[in-house]
Amino acid sequence: FRQKGKVFVGNLPPRARKAEVADFFRQFGPLDKVELVRAHDDPERNAGFCFLYYADAEGQAAEAAAERAAEVDGVDFRGRSLTVRLDDGRKGRARAEDRARWVDHGQGKEPPSPWHHGRDEACREFRRVVESRPEDWQAVVSAFERIPKPSRREFGLMIVYYAKRGDKHHARATFENMRARGIEPNAFVFTSLVHAYAVARDMRGALSCVEEMKAEGIELTIVTYSILISGFGKINDAQSADNLFKEAKTNLGDLNGIIYSNIIHAHCQSGNMDRAEELVREMEEDGIDAPIDAYHSMMHGYTIIQDEKKCLIVFERLKECCFTPSIISYGCLINLYVKIGKVAKAIAISKEMESYGIKHNNKTYSMLISGFIHLHDFTNAFRIFEEMLKSGLQPDRAIYNLLIEAFCKMGNMDRAIRILEKMQKERMQPSNRAFRPIIEGFAVAGDMKRALDILDLMRRSGCAPTVMTYNALIHGLIRKNQVFFKYIVALET
Repeated sequence: FRQKGKVFVGNLPPRARKAEVADFFRQFGPLDKVELVRAHDDPERNAGFCFLYYADAEGQAAEAAAERAAEVDGVDFRGRSLTVRLDDGRKGRARAEDRARWVDHGQGKEPPSPWHHGRDEACREFRRVVESRPEDWQAVVSAFERIPKPSRREFGLMIVYYAKRGDKHHARATFENMRARGIEPNAFVFTSLVHAYAVARDMRGALSCVEEMKAEGIELTIVTYSILISGFGKINDAQSADNLFKEAKTNLGDLNGIIYSNIIHAHCQSGNMDRAEELVREMEEDGIDAPIDAYHSMMHGYTIIQDEKKCLIVFERLKECCFTPSIISYGCLINLYVKIGKVAKAIAISKEMESYGIKHNNKTYSMLISGFIHLHDFTNAFRIFEEMLKSGLQPDRAIYNLLIEAFCKMGNMDRAIRILEKMQKERMQPSNRAFRPIIEGFAVAGDMKRALDILDLMRRSGCAPTVMTYNALIHGLIRKNQVFFKYIVALET
């Protein structure tokens, strides 16, 4: 009953289009067709699953492509963890068996018991809550706890949910609860647990999960390696990411565009553009089409080393490869020009972005505000802030931090403190980035009493002072020719 080269893909986003699914899975081999099943009540939505048919005249290459696609089971696609597996012909077999049973005995399928019906309904409700209200963790947990006897699938989805939140502790507790019930984890569940530690930036814990995985005799999948490489990239440990990439290439052989994109991002993040360029050439030699994320990573890397020429080359190359520049693409260019002090060009790029119907988000506005603040052009910085408010966006922590920095540089310390108080009222936990400019502003002005008062407030807020915080205090003490070093030492003890 099984058809070679056929792959089942489940848990698709309801609004996913056939072209998007095809573009994503075409990296594993040429597709003959994609059967996207539509929802019966809304033709604009899909039913949450589809079937892929990889093309090949002889069937062998199609099967190999299907196997490569199945290796990314659990991969994130537009915020959903996809179920990807080789079609086992179950549906065709079941239909054949039902047909034979009907012909031979005149019997249909037995209806499920009330217990099974209730459990299935609880499982559907759990998945519905996870998809529709992911921000309401209490509703998600309650829906999970209402399932009479969760299976590996439900436990896995719960671990995935905690992983996306970076909640490694609850992810681990759910994992252990599953094992206590006699359900052994598979590669997908282990990989989800690794993901939880990686999102929490606890790569030592992630590697510990990998050791558990190996002890159970479960091989690392391409998704596991990809998550580990991405995790090390986020903590700027490009060397560890590179070691894992080489291990994946040795153990798995053929890699995909996602894992290449992650290792390229790791090296771009550390500013090692020579190695990033080498990986891009290697990917092209292997015939792997680079995803748009790889282009964004390269643009970000060239921004870090302030290479305007190469950043623009990558942007043009992105368009030549039939990618439509997104807000991330334009954000990379805005960030580049802000970093090199060409704020006028950053404004021009933002206007071009708007002309294509792409609206600003908080991140692009914060880049422009930051650029004007660094030029001490506070009038234009606040003008951009007013534009942001008029667009309907609300300030986030990064925007508030920039406003505090601007007021401190202007010497308007009272306004800076009012912004800090507003952050606390809106339940935004101020960080070092918020407190340090205020402490530095009072210290430079010679008002050490207020600087030390802010330091006390910083400590009471649960934010530990950094070396830069103390450098600002020492600078102020030297300016006033006062010796408060004993007071600072006393604060530490």
